[in-house]
Amino acid sequence: MSKRTLIAIIVVLLLIDIVAALWYLSLRIEREDVRAEERKQLTEQQPTSAKDEFKRYDHAAYFVSRPIAGDDNPGGQYSSSKIVKVNAPVSVNGSDNLRELDHALIARCFGKDYMNYADAFDHFLNAPKFNSTEVTNYNKVQQAPPVREVYSNIVTVVAEPCLTSKRLLVMRIEHRRYNGASNYVYREYVHYDRVKHCILTQTDILRLDNKDRLVNLINRKIDTQNLKRKEPLQRAYALPTEIFCNAKGILFEYPHGELAPQNVGAIEIFIPYQELKDCLMPSFVELLNANADYKSL
Repeated sequence: MSKRTLIAIIVVLLLIDIVAALWYLSLRIEREDVRAEERKQLTEQQPTSAKDEFKRYDHAAYFVSRPIAGDDNPGGQYSSSKIVKVNAPVSVNGSDNLRELDHALIARCFGKDYMNYADAFDHFLNAPKFNSTEVTNYNKVQQAPPVREVYSNIVTVVAEPCLTSKRLLVMRIEHRRYNGASNYVYREYVHYDRVKHCILTQTDILRLDNKDRLVNLINRKIDTQNLKRKEPLQRAYALPTEIFCNAKGILFEYPHGELAPQNVGAIEIFIPYQELKDCLMPSFVELLNANADYKSL
């Protein structure tokens, strides 16, 4: 083989290598472009956290056991005030399909389910409550009547968001009652998964097969509180009906008279998530791990 032929062969092989390298490089660039586009599409398909929207309802109805005869409040006259302050969600994480959440809130606010908020408000506001069972005749008036406190009955329902985050919306319902002698406040909570759009009940949050351990944890917190209280709290023998999952842990709320005398009010026992890790449902732990940017309202 001549020297010229050998050089020609080497040149051809070099050209083949260069072409192959350029072809491989172009394929790699194209593949990277495809992967980038796939990543972009995947990111766009991921659920985002849209801002929740609420609608405010403020209503009140006032009743007296007989027409007001003047500003001197004639003896024996009773009054009833029914007040509603509801900040109802109309869109959660971009969805306005909130039928389950609406019905849960309505039932908690008014003790039973109704078709919608308007129906619930109508039934609540048109059912006066007086401090005497003997009242059968009454009139509806435009404003709170000037009746002595001892003859006044005031029932207020307040519902509003108390926490929102990437995965969790918590609505607090507060029932306030005054019967002429004492005030009573009772709180309820509705937990809502903003991504899966479903209500979370206590059984979705707590491992109730560890109920004894939970009660023991609560009693340890009670013992700690009792070191600072003049009147010690009673021991807990069961979990409360109401809990509130906030950014750092769970608030266990015991109603009036359960752990302390009625006049002390509701008792709140807070336990951080770290201390509850063996008592939480795996699905709720997953929610917490995926949850971010907590915002307490």
